[in-house]
Amino acid sequence: MRQPAASIRPRPRSAEAAAAPPRPASVPLAAAVVAWVAIAVAIALLMLWYLALSRRAAGRLGFPLDDSWIHVRFAQNLAAGRGFSFNPGEPTGTTTGVLWTLLLAAGYRLSHHRLFTPIAINWALCLLLCAAVYALTLEMVHRPWVGLAAAAAAAVTVPLPWWALSGMEPPLYGALALLGIVLHLCLRRVHGVRSLLPTAVFALAGLARPECFLLFPLALLDRLAAAGLADRSAGWARRWAVDAAIQIPVFAAIAAPVFIYNVRVTGYPLPTSFYSKLQWMSLSGAAATQRTSALLYVLAAAPAKELWDVLKVWTANNALLLPGFAAGLLWLVREAVASRGRRGSLLIPAVLVVQPAVWALVAGYRPPGFQSQRYLANLNPLYLVLGVVGGWWVTERLAVLRRPAVRGALAAAVLVLSLLRQPAGALTYATNVKNITEMQVATAQWLRDHTAPGSLLAVNDVGAIGVISDRRVLDLQGLVTPEILSRRDLEHRMAGTAPEAVFEFIAERQPDYLVIFPNWYPELDARRDLFTPVFEVHIQNNITCGSDLMRVYRTAWNTHRSGS
Repeated sequence: MRQPAASIRPRPRSAEAAAAPPRPASVPLAAAVVAWVAIAVAIALLMLWYLALSRRAAGRLGFPLDDSWIHVRFAQNLAAGRGFSFNPGEPTGTTTGVLWTLLLAAGYRLSHHRLFTPIAINWALCLLLCAAVYALTLEMVHRPWVGLAAAAAAAVTVPLPWWALSGMEPPLYGALALLGIVLHLCLRRVHGVRSLLPTAVFALAGLARPECFLLFPLALLDRLAAAGLADRSAGWARRWAVDAAIQIPVFAAIAAPVFIYNVRVTGYPLPTSFYSKLQWMSLSGAAATQRTSALLYVLAAAPAKELWDVLKVWTANNALLLPGFAAGLLWLVREAVASRGRRGSLLIPAVLVVQPAVWALVAGYRPPGFQSQRYLANLNPLYLVLGVVGGWWVTERLAVLRRPAVRGALAAAVLVLSLLRQPAGALTYATNVKNITEMQVATAQWLRDHTAPGSLLAVNDVGAIGVISDRRVLDLQGLVTPEILSRRDLEHRMAGTAPEAVFEFIAERQPDYLVIFPNWYPELDARRDLFTPVFEVHIQNNITCGSDLMRVYRTAWNTHRSGS
């Protein structure tokens, strides 16, 4: 019988015990059904609680970020047959979550509802994410009750409800990434067609979130390490190379079309949001400074800081899982080395370390808790899995903790601690929705009611304004207007010439209205000879928007004065 890809078992007491395959402690079907219904209901109840608080705070239901509205616009245009475009008839680069946008567009074709469509889809995806957590845990410990405990922990731990209600892709890419890892652990020593299944899922995960493209090369390296450690016969490297030669084209066939499309439409291989948000303390920025200190910081300090802060976020989510996480992580490494790659896998430790480090190197340090941890949706569940699995492994070796009552109490404590973090998560979500509703949505409604339908708007937050006002927009940040990226790239920003370049772009395109955060563009705000303020919104307790103040200006080029 094939050994599981990774399994934690009590130490055998005899040769017979060592030879016998592990026997999972089965869960009665009725109990399993009740457990999964409870998990599904728990996710739904937490989502309803978050929605109720946000409606009370904002006076209406809404999204927690302006980026959510960007997905809405792309999906609406796709559903209407207008292709990948924000402004109808103007193709632009794909979103960072192209697979999510496609899924959302399919939902809109059926429902035509921009708020509840992503909520319904994400509820199902959160349930799929919990199922992937269960499958990964079961693959490691062969104990269904432990798997159900891990799935329950994933269901009630922040920020899952925020992700579910965000209108964005975290549940999708988190579920696909974990599913790919599960398939890799099950099939990594299999050759042929079946070995392509995790490859395809890793490619889909990358289409849901670009960082997940790292999973495939890490999985290939893990297969290489396993082959080198376990297979001492001649030709093992050649067999791995042949296997990789089959998998790489399959991965490329799924992933490459998006890159090709982006290059053809925008001239950039990655989504334009990557270049718009690129920081100077990244590898490219440090190289541009030509300062050794900056390069050393990016190479050493930035990845270390990113990893340390990710660990702090996980500890804040549920500190009780931290000892189990450490034990589980150490066990994975030891198992891979001690078994010479026959059972253990280094993929999970590699993902946990490499993904944050690569992000810090390529794009610059980013606080991992930013926007309710939306960039950690494939890493947070791994912390939960290792925390539960490592905790179970420890209790197997300490007689005083092996009793069912003690284990049950520990599992309950983990769930209670996660639930105690939910009020703060719900308040954050409600405040996010309130901020976006009071600023971006209110501004969009004013523009819809006070500007002519043919008006062209130059804005720095395009989402809600583009959807609700239904006006053509120029995106000064470059997310949906890639032409401006060359005007505000790292070189211009570091040289201090970006404001002048942005102004030149605006003067060339001559929009009818300018909608900006004045403190982001003080040079534009000061040009009252060209930009006349006609409306502004100032919000309190802002934790979401880029500024407390958003201002609308009628420009000197305005040719649609009748509605203003």
